[in-house]
Amino acid sequence: MARYKYGRVRTPAEKRLSAIIFLILGTVILCVGFVTHTKYKKLVNACTESVSGSVVSVDSKRVRSGGRHATYHTEYQATISIDDKTDFSYSTVYSEWTRSSYTTGQQVIVKYDPTNNENYYIEGHSSDKGMGMMFAAGVVEIVGIAYLIMYLKSR
Repeated sequence: MARYKYGRVRTPAEKRLSAIIFLILGTVILCVGFVTHTKYKKLVNACTESVSGSVVSVDSKRVRSGGRHATYHTEYQATISIDDKTDFSYSTVYSEWTRSSYTTGQQVIVKYDPTNNENYYIEGHSSDKGMGMMFAAGVVEIVGIAYLIMYLKSR
């Protein structure tokens, strides 16, 4: 095989295999993202009641992301004391680990499902991870389509 400035030339079989792998991977990520997005939307639609709370403490941890060239970032989790006395069955709730920081004493709104208090989220601090996954799936699918086009042109 000839050597080029940016590596060797891919054979048609390699291009076809790459296209198949990227398209399958993109489809799997898309499906997982869709399910995650659907669950988040169900949670938001079910949580019709709200209660106010204040952040009592904030925990933080360093998280490694990346492979060989790893980067680190800090994630935060807040412990929230519920101020209002309502039918919400918890006096303390915990936020999900997130990159956005909380401050001690900060006032937050906790939205909850009145039929099942285990379903709750913190307004303005909970994210829909499914949308990001679907975007990533689109990028992977585009790479797969590019490999497919390269394969079809080389036949």
